Amino acid sequence: MLVSVLLLGVLVCTGGATVLWSNSATSGQFWWSDATNWANQKIPGAGDDVQIAVGETYTVLVDKDVIIHSLVVGSAIANSNIRLTVDVGVTFNVTGSLDILCPHVSILGKLFVDTLQW
Repeated sequence: MLVSVLLLGVLVCTGGATVLWSNSATSGQFWWSDATNWANQKIPGAGDDVQIAVGETYTVLVDKDVIIHSLVVGSAIANSNIRLTVDVGVTFNVTGSLDILCPHVSILGKLFVDTLQW
C-alpha cells in the first residue's frame, strides 16, 4: 500500500508537457486526434499545456473526448482566424485555464473549464 501511494505521488508531481499545434496549413479542417497535426506527433493528454497559434484560417475539430491542463487558442500578436470546434457528443475538459485569443469557438459537445479568458 505504501509503495502505491509513493508511486502515485511521483506521477502527480511530474506534470504534463507543453504540446504545440504544428500544422501550419492556411485553410481547411483538421482533427485534434490526428497526431500529425501536433509537434513531435504527440496528441495532448491529461496534464498537458496546449498551444494552437499557427496558420491563418482553419478549423481544429475536437473529435474525441479530451482532458488537458490548459489551452491557448490564437495569438495576441498574430492575426489568425482559428476556429476551435468541439464536436457533438464530445467532452472537452480543461482542468486549468482556457485562453481564447481568436474570434471563433463552437461548442457542440460539452466543455468543462476551470478558468476562462476570452
